[in-house]
Amino acid sequence: MHITYRLLEAGWGLKLGSREDQQREILGELELVEVQVRFFSEVMEFIQKGEKRHPKQKIELGTKGKNGKPTYVNYIVKLPKRSLEKFCRWV
Repeated sequence: MHITYRLLEAGWGLKLGSREDQQREILGELELVEVQVRFFSEVMEFIQKGEKRHPKQKIELGTKGKNGKPTYVNYIVKLPKRSLEKFCRWV
């Protein structure tokens, strides 16, 4: 796989970062930031249906409410720092 595609797949959005960080990321030497966002009832269904937003995402269901359904979902993904601004805009 071409380096650009690997960087795009690992990040969020089109920003690829500096050449130095790109090399460190490809070599597995760049520290990733684990981001966790909690979504509540208004958008939970939308988040749960998006199984392919990021290849390394995790979606965890929260505690169940009186109706037996989760009261929230946690969206968890590890991203390079170059992707945090774009991810925050998505949120």
